[in-house]
Amino acid sequence: MSMIDTLYERERLKMQILADEPKIPAFIVNSYQLWGAAQFGSMSPEKIFYGTGTLRDVLGRLLARKSCMSAWREAKKDDQTLRLIGPMATVLEYSREIAKKLQEHLKTDTPYDALVEFQTPGFVDPFEESDFKTLHKKVKDIQVEQAEPLPHVPDYLMKTIIRGLVDVAGVDQFKVNIVDNVAHPACLGYGGVPKGVVLGLTHDYEDPILGILTNWHEIGHAIYRQSIPYGRMVQGRAMDESIAFMYEHVIGRSDEFLTILLDAGLTECGYTLEMLRNHVRVADRETKRIETNPLRHAIDIRITDQLERALINDEVEAEDVEIFWQNLIKPYRDILPDAYPFYWDVHQMTGIYGDRACYNPGLLGGFQLGDSAGVTLGNVGEFIQDTVNTCDETRFDKTIEHVSGKPLSTDAFFKWSNSFYS
Repeated sequence: MSMIDTLYERERLKMQILADEPKIPAFIVNSYQLWGAAQFGSMSPEKIFYGTGTLRDVLGRLLARKSCMSAWREAKKDDQTLRLIGPMATVLEYSREIAKKLQEHLKTDTPYDALVEFQTPGFVDPFEESDFKTLHKKVKDIQVEQAEPLPHVPDYLMKTIIRGLVDVAGVDQFKVNIVDNVAHPACLGYGGVPKGVVLGLTHDYEDPILGILTNWHEIGHAIYRQSIPYGRMVQGRAMDESIAFMYEHVIGRSDEFLTILLDAGLTECGYTLEMLRNHVRVADRETKRIETNPLRHAIDIRITDQLERALINDEVEAEDVEIFWQNLIKPYRDILPDAYPFYWDVHQMTGIYGDRACYNPGLLGGFQLGDSAGVTLGNVGEFIQDTVNTCDETRFDKTIEHVSGKPLSTDAFFKWSNSFYS
């Protein structure tokens, strides 16, 4: 099996695990394939990241992640972090080892920079410290302690609406396998092979609009991934997120999209366009991480990035993480939930360090691409297929510049947010 086919297969196996299909066979097959592919041919970042060491080492890493995930689930239930520190420390050591090998290969300044560059070749983040101060003030202006409860939407209708959005978006079900009721909406894989993209959807949300937008975000991933030519991969994690955020925020918060939701059945549940407009323009303080508004999202990701950088670069150990975390969030305490633990982000618990750092450039990219192309629900699919995925660039920075006509900046993001939240 070629390296590209191995990486394609890895995506499918990851989705099996998310979909709660038999986990042990997926872990074993995944480990063997990735390790085997890493033993032959010239060295590459993928081989270092997925297959370093012996097969026993690879299995050990995956089992450590499984143990950490189990402890993480328990900690989320009762907020008892003591049992989590040990498994987290083990996963962290594995991640540090890989990061140092990547640093040597990629010639980056720090091990953490190597992980970020692996996730997004051509990584660039134009956010400056002053931008986060501006966002902090904006979030305070639109924040509510708890959003007004929305009218109930029956489960069957949620499923009907979300499945309808799959059709509205133009998901190609020859290339995309749709899995319902995964642990969290997700999308992995590539459309160069039949059913090579796996789109996981879920329909059980206390906040129906949040649920719809979260699934819509993943549908955006599917549209991007289904039209990537065989033999190529995403143009960096940040590019993957750029498309998804363009769907979630630029399109998903537009009157055009909200009207579609009303016509799909929300009107019968008591919703109005004015109600939906108001709901997508407030910041609910109790939301966590990526499940929040685009303004606070950038702050959440910034904090997570700082934590991961310190952990990977040996600046803080797992047993000291709570104290370090409290100091990180202190400047933003007035806009964060009362319960905001360091372990809320599942990516760290599974050893996926350097991934969240790509979300802020992805957020900026979504608005810049949307602004440059004047995207609407009617033209976004064609824009992705005919413009984004025909770009031969493989680096994120070069892709954004090629498609939008200029280097990545914060301009389009602040232009949109100043208008949308005025």
